[in-house]
Amino acid sequence: MFPKNDNSSARVQDVDWRNFQHEHETMAVFQTKSVGVYDYGSERIERRIERSLAKDDTTASLTDAIPYLKPKCRSEPPRRSDAFDKFQLCDHNKSNDVDQIWVFFRLLSKDVIEFPIEIKPNEQKIPFWTGYNCLLSKKGVDVTVIAYPPIIDSKPNDMATVYTAMKKCLDTSNEAGLDFAIQTFDQQLYAIAQQVKWSKPDIFNRHILRLGGFHSLSCFLASIGKLWADGGLRDLLVDSGVYAGNTAELMLNGKKFNRAVRGFTLVFEALQVLFISAFIHWCRTFDYFDQIPSEFWNVLL
Repeated sequence: MFPKNDNSSARVQDVDWRNFQHEHETMAVFQTKSVGVYDYGSERIERRIERSLAKDDTTASLTDAIPYLKPKCRSEPPRRSDAFDKFQLCDHNKSNDVDQIWVFFRLLSKDVIEFPIEIKPNEQKIPFWTGYNCLLSKKGVDVTVIAYPPIIDSKPNDMATVYTAMKKCLDTSNEAGLDFAIQTFDQQLYAIAQQVKWSKPDIFNRHILRLGGFHSLSCFLASIGKLWADGGLRDLLVDSGVYAGNTAELMLNGKKFNRAVRGFTLVFEALQVLFISAFIHWCRTFDYFDQIPSEFWNVLL
């Protein structure tokens, strides 16, 4: 079970139809059913004429926010002395090899580099990076079942509202027998949820907060722009004529998500082509082609 939280906006009827009512909404995602076994009709919500629940003590306990006393001092994350050692345990080699193989195979259909064997340029058969990794993926297809708990009728970015959502997620995970409670927030609510977690480490010691995939990748894109924008990346995007100046600036700031992902992938592919071209030239200059096994070139054919 993976609860996900976001703010929900509903238009409230008034004279000019310009007012909105903001509420906090939770969505629980279950991925325990396999294809061909799950009965979709067993958990469908029955349609009724009533548009809302009656306001009583039962519904109030489900929709009202739990009181939360905001700490006077800003909470800080716990310090870990072994953070660098845990980072070194991550395996990056596999992903790097897959990316380099993707660039190399796409290069075979382009008449850019003179290889030591005769390769006829043909139509590009290797898809772009996303399609290529989808073809390599061996992950099984599971049915995702989505359930909606009652909406918290309170201001979404209030600490009491976020605390209520986290507490209900923790209680639900404990009832389901899970060792950890994993909860996903968007960027604004994630910062508030971390403050709540740091202020109450005794309650949320088994609570794992995740930033949504879109906002996580947006932060990574902004980090790339922060590191390499003044190092030539901005000039490369603009002077190549692929992107305009304002578009490139937004991409480097983590905006224009789809264009940024494709643009940075194209830059990566172009730089890898230059690297492979320099390697082929070096092998030809110093006669190192004989040391490359012939089986390698036969695979390319």
